Amino acid sequence: MSKTLLAKAFANTTDTDASYCFISDLAAQLDNISPRLSKSIITAIERAEGVRLTHALIDKITYNSLHNTLSFVFDIDNPLSDQDLEELVIEVPREALKNVKLPQIKNVLTAQIFEGAYQFKS
Repeated sequence: MSKTLLAKAFANTTDTDASYCFISDLAAQLDNISPRLSKSIITAIERAEGVRLTHALIDKITYNSLHNTLSFVFDIDNPLSDQDLEELVIEVPREALKNVKLPQIKNVLTAQIFEGAYQFKS
């Protein structure tokens, strides 16, 4: 798969097999940039929330056809927190990923954090 996220890959979101393949490929490619992506997510959360995570590793990506969004789910750890938070979910509108190259995804995800489009889950 090209390092460019092609708009036509998103065009067939009603085809669940095509969407699943695209999301699986994207998740696998994000593993390749995981250290840089993790650092960007940790820094963005620290700036937005004042919370210092020890790690933020991509776990999975899901697609919500009702809201036309992708959910990037990260496994997180914050040893200083009283809460048992295990996941960070960043919601990204499908449109925001059109023509975005793989290294730029971290910029899209951090922008969504600063816009408040994320939630912590236990």
